[in-house]
Amino acid sequence: MIDPIVGGRLSPDGKIKDVRGDHVARYEWAAGLVCGHVIDAGCNSGYGSAILADAGLTVTAIDVWSDGVDYGRKNWNRPDITWIVDDISQCGFLSADAVVAFEVIEHLADPAPFLTSAKSAKRLFVSVPNESVWPWQPRYAPVHHRHYRKEEFGDLLESCGWGVVGWYGQAGGSSPVEPNVNGRTLVVECIC
Repeated sequence: MIDPIVGGRLSPDGKIKDVRGDHVARYEWAAGLVCGHVIDAGCNSGYGSAILADAGLTVTAIDVWSDGVDYGRKNWNRPDITWIVDDISQCGFLSADAVVAFEVIEHLADPAPFLTSAKSAKRLFVSVPNESVWPWQPRYAPVHHRHYRKEEFGDLLESCGWGVVGWYGQAGGSSPVEPNVNGRTLVVECIC
């Protein structure tokens, strides 16, 4: 059985149409901006890795949640995806053209080691819940350590050596990624 809290983004039958629209939109947005090899850090159940691979990218999908990686391997596997069970906050990253980390940072007690290690890729596409719109409440998001305001998240990225080249956002649960939207989710494109 898949844990509905940890694996909340899982599709019951392995179809992308069953995954919430804002999650799909982030991966489709990133897939249109990168080429080559992408690391999907915190890949959860792997649907985003499949979106990236279907766009012609080579993907390394990494998550500490072994059940999610197994689910991804079974339901979302593509020839250009390598599946790895590892803790992204402690592993050194392979060289890649980009790292995507969507709805991952808020799950890390200390995201700085991950963000610093991810610089091996030179480009980062990342999203977090927006504290200004969706305040963190532990009882509703027990696997989150916090949410971020735009300024706080920008400061964290900068302190880890990332330069923000674009602020984007999503208004709600089925919204596209749009420039300068102060919505429920902050989405950022960075370079180092």
